[in-house]
Amino acid sequence: RQQVAPSVLELCASDNSEFGKAAERFGITCTRVTKLDNDESSEGVTKALHVAKNYGALMIISSSSIGGPDWEKSKFLKLLRATNTVARAIVNNGGYLIFDLPRNSALWKENEVKEFLNRFGLVAANYDGCCFGSKTTDGALVKNERKLMTNSPAIRSAINGKTCPGGRPHTSSAGRLAAPGNQHEKLAWIALREYVKSVDDLNMAFDWAEQLTLEELSLIHISEPTRLGMMSY
Repeated sequence: RQQVAPSVLELCASDNSEFGKAAERFGITCTRVTKLDNDESSEGVTKALHVAKNYGALMIISSSSIGGPDWEKSKFLKLLRATNTVARAIVNNGGYLIFDLPRNSALWKENEVKEFLNRFGLVAANYDGCCFGSKTTDGALVKNERKLMTNSPAIRSAINGKTCPGGRPHTSSAGRLAAPGNQHEKLAWIALREYVKSVDDLNMAFDWAEQLTLEELSLIHISEPTRLGMMSY
C-alpha cells in the first residue's frame, strides 16, 4: 500500500503566500489556485478538484490570501459558492479545511458562510495576531484579532486561545501591517506541523489496520466521517 502523502490546496492565493511557502519548506506539495469562478467547469475549480482527490489533503481559505479584511463581500461569497464542491471532495477523502478571517468580520454573519461552516463541521479557534508576530511595517505590535475555523482537532488545539496576555504596547493601526501579513508565517508553520503529524498518524493507522485479522476488524467502530484516525472500540 502506498503511503498517504501530505498535500496542500490554497485558494485565491498569491504566489508568495505564507501558507504556501511554509508547505514548500515542509516538503509538501502546495497547489495555489489564484482564481476561482462560480462555475464547476472553470479552470480554477478543475485544478482544485484534482488536488482534492488526494486522500487527507488540506484546503486553506484565508483573508491573508484573498485580499485582506476589506475584500468585497460579493467576491468572497462568489468564491465560497465555487468552493463548496472542492470542500466536499476534500472532506469525503478524509481531508481538512482551514477558514481564517478577522474575528470582527461581517462575513461571519452571512448565511452562506454559516451554512458552509456547519456543512463541513468546522470549529472555531480564536487567536490574536500579536501572539504570532503580527507587526506594522515599522515594527509595532498589532493585536489583529482573528478566528480560524477548521475540522482538524489537532490544528484547532494548537491555535485556539493564543490571545494577547496584555502588558505590551500595541498599535491599533492594522492598516500598516507588514505585507503579506507577517503573523501568518508563524501560524502557517504551526498549522502545517499539526497537519503533517495527522497524516503520519493516518499512515500509522493504515499500517496497523493492515495487520488486523477479519475478526479483529469486525470489532472496530468507525466514526463519521469515516477516518482510520478516528477509530474506537
